Amino acid sequence: MRFILTRAIVVLLFFAFADDADAQLFRRWSKFKGRRHSKIFKRAKVGFGLPYGGFFGVNTEVGAKYVAFNAGLGWFPARNATTMSTAGWSVGLLGYAMKPESKLRFRMGFNYGVNGVYYEEDGNGFNVATGPSFIIGLEHEITDGLLYDMGLSVPFRGTNSYRPVAKDLEYGAFPSLGVGFTF
Repeated sequence: MRFILTRAIVVLLFFAFADDADAQLFRRWSKFKGRRHSKIFKRAKVGFGLPYGGFFGVNTEVGAKYVAFNAGLGWFPARNATTMSTAGWSVGLLGYAMKPESKLRFRMGFNYGVNGVYYEEDGNGFNVATGPSFIIGLEHEITDGLLYDMGLSVPFRGTNSYRPVAKDLEYGAFPSLGVGFTF
């Protein structure tokens, strides 16, 4: 019993001092134009392109200073008889080239997710191509909290376990554009 009580006290003291240390770091590192800001940013955006999971979708980012994790969920609509409508997704990592205080920030990164839909006539029907994509672009904060981003995504479509991706699947760079807010 005494051993359990000792452990409980040590754990409580750890959390008490960890919270105080975090508050000191927060106060020292988070001064920005005379206001307190968290060093971790969160963004939600609506737009189109591969970072948004398809032709149209949503994207969220969580990051600190120069690096952010992003995830997108979207929709690929049917364009013609050789494509189908399907849900798309994307997850990745972005790196920013400028300080967080800057209104215009250049960025680049990698995403992995759905980057194409195609049709095979040999009986396999419609297929969804997934793979990595390289992203380059910029982000502009219009006002405090409101921003837009634009960029180019270059997908890398390789082969799956038993056949290559369809030859008629489009290759090249695809634009992306989104509008969102920081919270």
